[in-house]
Order: sequence, then structure tokens, then C-alpha cells
Amino acid sequence: MDDIYLINVARTEYREEFNTGDADRVVSVFAPEFTDHSDGRPTRYGKDAPAKLRQYLKGLFAEYQANLNLITPAIVISGNLAFDYGCQELTLTPKNGGEARFIRKRFLEIWAKEADWQWRIIRYIDNQDLPDVVDSLFGFPMPVLSLEYSLAPNPAGTSNSASSATSLMTLRMPSSTAVQCLHTLKCASIRARSSASTTTPSM
Repeated sequence: MDDIYLINVARTEYREEFNTGDADRVVSVFAPEFTDHSDGRPTRYGKDAPAKLRQYLKGLFAEYQANLNLITPAIVISGNLAFDYGCQELTLTPKNGGEARFIRKRFLEIWAKEADWQWRIIRYIDNQDLPDVVDSLFGFPMPVLSLEYSLAPNPAGTSNSASSATSLMTLRMPSSTAVQCLHTLKCASIRARSSASTTTPSM
């Protein structure tokens, strides 16, 4: 039978048992000894991993009704090993009432085909998925600043009277862009002053 199909069957069981709150059936999709790098919890190894995962899930399912959705772009097979990756969207609704929580995480799973020919997870990794931020520095959103720059009047003697009055330009832009713009304008101003000071007056 096709290996990708078998992994998808196991993943479907994982999702459905998660949504019905059956911790034992969820843990059965994992190998008896695996490595758990779940976000927000200590890393667990070997036989300790399924035991601690089962304990964590029983507490979670006792408090919340879970609704898990898995988004998996690809499953890659290499012999008796495979990996998949993607996003999981989890909605947790308190059983005693209250506002539901929505959690979106990225995940990577490594699977192994075991002696009984069943595919099981031997390493699990996930972390919080973050919104895409355009114009950021080191992953942190840049605030929007107002940049005001005074345009100096033309040198005396020019015929363009419309340009003789000082004008004020106000721009709203992300701060990283504002810094670059200010640097460009400053350099242009220095070059203009330098050019004006070296020009020989006409006789």
C-alpha cells in the first residue's frame, strides 16, 4: 500500500482523536519512544515523551473542547523514514464557558515505518506561527513616523519666484524608510551647499 496514503491515514486519526478528546488514541500515532520538541513545554525523550504527552493532553481535553485543523503542503518519503511539515490551527473552547482561543503553529514531523509496518512519529517539533510583517528590522515591526523636512529657498538671484519661499514637506512612512529618506535628503543638501560655495560669481 502507498506509504503517503498510510501516513495520511495516521494523520487523519490523529486529528479526529484530538477533536474527540481521546488522549490515548492521539498518543498511539507516536512511536513508543520519540522526541517531543513541542513549543512552550520541556523537551521530552524516549519513553518519557509519550507519558508526558498523554498527561498533558488529558489535562487539556478535560478543560477544553478542541478543534484541530492540519495544513500539510507535502509529505516526503525516503525509505523507512519520512517527514512532513505545515501549519496546525487549533481552536480551544472552554467547557465551563468563556471565550475560545485560536492558536496557529508551524510543525515538522519525522515518521518511521516500524516493525509492524505502521508509520509513527519519532520526532515532533512545533512553534508559534507569526504574522508576516512588511518593512521590519530583526523581525520586529517598525513604527510609522512623521518626517518633516524644510526645503530651503533657492539661492539669491534665481528667477524662479515660486521656489523662493521656504516650503515644508511632511511624510508618513515606516521609521526605517524615514531614516533612509532623511539620510538621502541630508546628503543632497550638503552637496547643494558645497556646489553653491564653489561657484564663481558672474561679472
